[in-house]
Amino acid sequence: MDFFARVGLYREVDFIGVISEGDSYTGLDLGGANLSGNNLSNLNLKRADLSGADLSGSDLSGADLSGAKFEDADLTGVILPEGYFHFNENILLGPGLFLGSLNLSKVKLEGANLSKAYLGRANLGGNFSGVNLKDADLGGAKLTGNFSKVDFSGANLRRAKLFGNFSRADFRGADLEGADFTLANLKGAIFD
Repeated sequence: MDFFARVGLYREVDFIGVISEGDSYTGLDLGGANLSGNNLSNLNLKRADLSGADLSGSDLSGADLSGAKFEDADLTGVILPEGYFHFNENILLGPGLFLGSLNLSKVKLEGANLSKAYLGRANLGGNFSGVNLKDADLGGAKLTGNFSKVDFSGANLRRAKLFGNFSRADFRGADLEGADFTLANLKGAIFD
């Protein structure tokens, strides 16, 4: 890792035309950086903090985004890796992403793959039928709406509030300590 990475000087830097395909920015703070229009394909952005970064028009195909933070990032026109998608122009959804305290009420995400995503304290509502939330962190989250046939296996649901339809959901191996199922329809749900 170079000197700039060690001291965190990548924050709010203009990276236009500087990044090469396949570079590694694992765990770096790239918050507020200008990455617009760059070819970021096959880039390693694992656990990178891209909060407030401008990624508009960038190609992220094949990039490793697991554990990356995209809070308030501009994702307009971004080409995404397989399995990732936009919720809106500023919110990226996909497996392994950090999405804490996010408000996703009234959404339709049927069949989406959000495995290993961090959604702690998030407000999730709408249609999540068939969504893969395996090994996701939903600690303290509020889940309302349709979560039928959702895979919560291995997920952290500690202190989560679950209201709505959770019929045929899979909770095997999930951490349910302090979870509130008071108003949940659990018909056919699978538990250990």
